[in-house]
Amino acid sequence: MLSGAPDNVALLLRGGAKPGTGPDGKPLIHLAAERNRMDVLPILLQHGLPLDAPDAHGYTPLLRALTTRAFDALSWLR
Repeated sequence: MLSGAPDNVALLLRGGAKPGTGPDGKPLIHLAAERNRMDVLPILLQHGLPLDAPDAHGYTPLLRALTTRAFDALSWLR
């Protein structure tokens, strides 16, 4: 879902797509944070994905952004 344009992501979510996890099992909010997707992070938050939820390894989106040096996402998430 993250590979599309932000408008497409928003359209899918409004249409009922479940924003839970991506293809590798990570929550989408974590994927957006580690990939520095500043165009998608606010959309995911608007659809209820929590900023402080840990993934299967205990990482929050903030920690994912930090470990991947996604500095824009890191600044935005803190």
